[in-house]
This record gives sequence, C-alpha cells and structure tokens, in this order.
Amino acid sequence: MGRVFATFLREQYEQEWPDALVAVPMHPLSEFTRGFNQARLLANVLSSDLKLPLCHCLSKTRRTPQQMTLGLDERRQNLQHAFKVTRQPPRHLAVVDDVMTTGTTANTLARLLKSAGAEHVDIWVLARTPEVR
Repeated sequence: MGRVFATFLREQYEQEWPDALVAVPMHPLSEFTRGFNQARLLANVLSSDLKLPLCHCLSKTRRTPQQMTLGLDERRQNLQHAFKVTRQPPRHLAVVDDVMTTGTTANTLARLLKSAGAEHVDIWVLARTPEVR
C-alpha cells in the first residue's frame, strides 16, 4: 500500500513538499513485541519513492494502551507525556501514520513538533476511520 500511497501523493499533492518525513514512533517494547512499526514501514517506502529524507526526531517514552481500545476522552489523556522530541525537527515535515481515527495522535505530535521549532506539520495517513463519538 505504501507504493500506491506514494503514487497518489505524487499525483495529487499541490502544496509545498515537506523537508522530511517522520513516522509515528512506537514504544521500543511494543515494537519489539509486534516485530515492526507499521508507520515506519510506510514512511520508509514514501521516503524512497518520493525522495524525501526521514527524520528520526521523535520517540515514544511511555508505553500506553492502544488508542483504538479507548474512547475519545481516554485517548486524549492516554498520550499526555508519551512522546518526546529527540532532536531539532526541520521547518516543514510530514508525520506518517497508517490510520487516523480521532486525530489525537496527530494533534499531539503536531503540537509537540511545533513547540520544538517546526513551523509546518502535515499529517499523512493511509486510512481515516469514520468519526468516533
């Protein structure tokens, strides 16, 4: 799906391309248990196909329940203080994830990256679930 997504972006994206891509990080233990980070796999393909560098400027420092198992209010609280910026982000970057449900992860990371110096943060997701109430 990453190659299809990259082709779509190349054909449809009319804005200024970001300086770099950043995958939504997983906690190291969660990634070890799963064996992969789906957002990183997608970001790797997009980086290669679109000739955009990957920025490894985020980490997940606190293991949290999966967002999909929580309600809207719980999702907002779940990610507080779960991520940190590990190095200066570029001026314009795109956060890559597989699925967006409520936008809580995207909003949390965009806010964090902007507080660390990013001026413009795009959110690139492969799928968007129906609105959760």
